[in-house]
Amino acid sequence: MAAIEALIRELEKAFVIVQRRDILVPSDGVCVVGEFEDAAFKVIRKRDWSEIQSVVNGSVKVHQLMRVFPKLIKNPDAKKELLKLNDISSDLTEEEKKDHNGNILSERDQDKVWADNNREEINRYFVKALRHQEHKEEQDTTVNLLEAALAKLNHKNMDSEGTTIDDLGQALTLTRTIIQKAKELERIFYHAADNFEKLKQSAGKLKVKPKKK
Repeated sequence: MAAIEALIRELEKAFVIVQRRDILVPSDGVCVVGEFEDAAFKVIRKRDWSEIQSVVNGSVKVHQLMRVFPKLIKNPDAKKELLKLNDISSDLTEEEKKDHNGNILSERDQDKVWADNNREEINRYFVKALRHQEHKEEQDTTVNLLEAALAKLNHKNMDSEGTTIDDLGQALTLTRTIIQKAKELERIFYHAADNFEKLKQSAGKLKVKPKKK
């Protein structure tokens, strides 16, 4: 139980971060953070995800899935699938909460009953979300990543007017880190281009000797 509570605390921190970056706010301006919390808690409540291991990459342990969750929220296609989990009821009937002798089941056993009742739907929506994220990561080439980073730096909200006094220090630190990383990447790409040019010139100088008749 303590491990689950720790997961929930970490997830709540992630929600705060993505909410500040407008990731959880749809076009109509209504914040849907509660809907994503509901989806996350249902993933946690199911607990056992071993049955989907054969169809997704990576670990299917709950704590690992929760680490992927913020990425799923930021992926538009994956986000749509996550929101479908909201349509799954969290409730059990009074009969479902009891064993065959009429005794009330433990909370853990009630979760198992709930998971069995909704297994097909939960698996379908969550696996689709994971696959959308896997596809995105496969498409993330170096150039695509650089273009996306540049687009974010050129975003209309990227200015000091939208930054609070408390965030100015962190903004400066992040800016310096970005500059340092940009210089490092420039050196890497410069040397790669230089080496490629030298290789091309060397290949051009190679001459194939004619075979003797």
